[in-house]
Amino acid sequence: MIPSFRNDILATNDPHKNVNPDDNLLFQLQCLFSALNQSVKQSYNPKIFCHAFKDWDGKSINVMEQMDVDEFFNLFLDKIETVIKGTPQAKTIAHHFGGVYANQLICKDCPHSSIRDEPFLAINLQIKNKKSLQQCLSLIHISEPTRPLYISYAVFCL
Repeated sequence: MIPSFRNDILATNDPHKNVNPDDNLLFQLQCLFSALNQSVKQSYNPKIFCHAFKDWDGKSINVMEQMDVDEFFNLFLDKIETVIKGTPQAKTIAHHFGGVYANQLICKDCPHSSIRDEPFLAINLQIKNKKSLQQCLSLIHISEPTRPLYISYAVFCL
């Protein structure tokens, strides 16, 4: 659990208060976080949360169907981001889970370069036969020769 994320979710005033609490994702997530944080019990039954958590088609999530973790994570963050839009906590998803790739193109034949930032919420890493997270992350840096950049800067290099 990320305490600051939990606190942001708990501090969010629900803009959809008029929705039935059983169908209100934010309310059910707040109930889940509250129960896990404040209860002396070591577990929480997420049945109502699962009912409130809808898939891309608007149907309650089927807990008997296995979902890829990346697919679930993206769906979950998208749904939470949607329900907290317009609140002071609207940027909490990007703050807690987001990052930025720096996509840098360097001309092979001249000193010109271009950097473009690309935001992300998840990084897919190759972990098989890797000993540490740092080793996995080191593989993200990929160097590829590119000709299109040379062509686009060729006019400036003359």
